[in-house]
Amino acid sequence: MFFGISIAGFSTNINTLLKVSHRITRILLLLLVIFAASASVFMKMDYKPSRDWRTETKQLIQTNEERLKLAELSPQLQANAENKIKIAKYRLENNIPDHFDNPWLALLKLTGLVEMVEIVAIIIASDMVAREYTDGTMKFLLISPHSRTAVLSSKYMAVSLFVLMTLILTVTCAYVTNILCCGVGDIHTTDLFLNQEGQVIRLNVFTQVIKMYGLSIFPIMSYITIAFAI
Repeated sequence: MFFGISIAGFSTNINTLLKVSHRITRILLLLLVIFAASASVFMKMDYKPSRDWRTETKQLIQTNEERLKLAELSPQLQANAENKIKIAKYRLENNIPDHFDNPWLALLKLTGLVEMVEIVAIIIASDMVAREYTDGTMKFLLISPHSRTAVLSSKYMAVSLFVLMTLILTVTCAYVTNILCCGVGDIHTTDLFLNQEGQVIRLNVFTQVIKMYGLSIFPIMSYITIAFAI
């Protein structure tokens, strides 16, 4: 049945994608590109090469230990501080300095990109059906030979596909900017991460970038579903 719905709503799906690409979405995409590029540039400008990385790492440990003493600290921030302390202590014990000369590593630190894509996804999904009523075009869709389920399913698939392309565009823009700021870097570069057991391990940075932004699709899709339903 779902296959039949997809085939029946194929033309509607194409029309929906065309509508999305010709609206205020262009402005949102431009803002996303500017945000991704500027965030990479500002992060590079804010970065200062460390002269004594061991001293700075010790200061990082002390700062996060003081944060843990705050009673109003949320569980998420508390876990973040504890993770930073574990990794910092591991660096000191094993003489592993932190580095910033890899575009993939810079992408890992640009966590705000996913939040920006989520905001754009919510706006697009909530506007997709509401705009049809505002423009008075919904009645033409409902009197078409396709069922309502096919029409709505095609719109949902169109929004999902468009947001996926938006995520790829945003990450690609940030990556290109990081290359200009940090150089091409080595795809085999490793760094310190925490596994599910809370142990510090070395993992490939490129693999972690793929995993982080790949898994971000699930929360983005949940936001799309909620906004589309509302």
